[in-house]
This record gives sequence, structure tokens and C-alpha cells, in this order.
Amino acid sequence: MNTVASNDQLLYDAATRQFSGVTEQRRSDWAKAFPGVDIERELLRAAIWWRDNPKKRKKDIARFLSNWMSKAERGFPNQTPRTGRLPVEAPVQPAPVVRGTDGLTPRERVLQGAHA
Repeated sequence: MNTVASNDQLLYDAATRQFSGVTEQRRSDWAKAFPGVDIERELLRAAIWWRDNPKKRKKDIARFLSNWMSKAERGFPNQTPRTGRLPVEAPVQPAPVVRGTDGLTPRERVLQGAHA
């Protein structure tokens, strides 16, 4: 069995406000694994999240970024789509009209009784 130790260490650089140590190999792997994701844009978004959420930071940055890319590919469920517009709700379908044996709806029957 071959095992490979990873020597690339990912760090967040507060001075540059970005992750350091992200190798071209890692970028290539993410691009293959998550083909619909703009890797550079998501690295920036993840760095902004990391900067703005110090109490929620994860210990393993590599795992955090891989999970981030995975969620980016799925469109970050439970969040507003990146179109800049609010999600559009499906139109409400009217209830089917129920008619009795006399061919009238309950409302028509009441109205007919009021005019009789």
C-alpha cells in the first residue's frame, strides 16, 4: 500500500486577506472535482467568510476549503441564489372546483338560496 504525506500547509494570511499555500495541484484537483465552480472566486469568498467569522473557523483549512468548493458546486443550499435576485416562489394553484350532483358549487348553492 502506498501512502503519500501532504507537505503543503494551508494558512490564512490576515495581511493579504487570502489563503496561502494553495498549490497549483490543489487548484487543479478542485477544478476537476468541481467543474462548475470558479475556484479563484470561491477562494476569495471563503477567505472573506474566514475573516468575518473568527469564532466559527475550522481547524483544518484544507478540509474547510474542499467542503466550501463542494457546497459552491451544489449552490449553497438554503441560501439566496447568486443571481442577485430573491428566489421566485411557485405560483399558488387554485383549488379544484367541486360541484355537487346538482352541478352547483357550495358557494353557488348558498347564493341561489339567498335569491330564492
